[in-house]
Amino acid sequence: DYFTKLSIIEDGTNHVARALVWGDSTIASDGIIKDIRKRMQTRFGDSGPGFLAAQVDPRWAFRRDIVRKASGNWKSKTIVFGGAEDSRYGLAGTVSKAMPNAQATLGGVKIEGQRQELHRFQVFYQKNPQGGDLKVSTQSKGTTLTTKSDHITDSYYELTVPSGDSYVYLSVKDSPVTIYGVAMEVDTPGVTWETFGVAGSSIASMQKQHDGHIINQIRARDPSLIVYWTGGNELGYPSVRSKTGKVYKRIYRKVVQGLRAGAPSASCLLIGPLDQGVLENGQVISKPTLDNIIGFQREVAKEEGCAYWDARAAMGGKDSFSEWLKYKPSMASPDLAHLTGR
Repeated sequence: DYFTKLSIIEDGTNHVARALVWGDSTIASDGIIKDIRKRMQTRFGDSGPGFLAAQVDPRWAFRRDIVRKASGNWKSKTIVFGGAEDSRYGLAGTVSKAMPNAQATLGGVKIEGQRQELHRFQVFYQKNPQGGDLKVSTQSKGTTLTTKSDHITDSYYELTVPSGDSYVYLSVKDSPVTIYGVAMEVDTPGVTWETFGVAGSSIASMQKQHDGHIINQIRARDPSLIVYWTGGNELGYPSVRSKTGKVYKRIYRKVVQGLRAGAPSASCLLIGPLDQGVLENGQVISKPTLDNIIGFQREVAKEEGCAYWDARAAMGGKDSFSEWLKYKPSMASPDLAHLTGR
């Protein structure tokens, strides 16, 4: 599906091929994915930044190239720490409650010194019994959405600006509003690579998502490619030390199937963890469970019809972390305590 849509775009058809990427701290600050995004958008066209959570704690998620500013009182919950009402965390694994008088501004990247003009602003928000009014506006258009409802439900609103505006503004006046985020796009053929990394996340935290909720969130974005990159925070799991990996594969498979259920026709790419080091007999070697987890993930990828990219192999293979330390000697310490976790 993904390559087909890229071919259509290359032929000049006004189409957007969206890639949604979930992961842990490897991509929580948009690392690696920012380079993929740049290369893909240079070749196929830039369709905008895609989905951005309305408000994030930069200690757990961050993207440098966009605008995301919030003021007033915001209460955010992530899939790592939990606590979201009805287990609804949105696409990016972060749900925010904007309290009265809270505001947020979202904008795209700079192109030749100017913020790009955006044409579609897709707002993802929640309706619930305590919901207030959410004002959504750009420089030239605006509307007010009522989020009060008898039951908790997810809602979507698309604000289109044919002439283009650089920013979207969210504001709340009298009662709290629960917001997942805004997807922002340009009305030209191209691609998006949308990063949903939360530092500390794992297959365990991904299971906190309400199944029907995440399926509907993905369906609303209509992606052509689903990418899931995890494993670094799972190397200490007892299930990874198992020879068969039966328990780990079952949970990993469930997460992958849950993401794919929102876009059954989309292509699927699973990515394994980078190398991590541990000190043993005075030498830095790869963590022993890395071989297991890469093998288990590869098995699930084959079973589910997904491509698999071995990030450790691309990094240099087994024990490549020790090679990395040669170029980063300041990172070394006698016990490597701060390097053996993620």
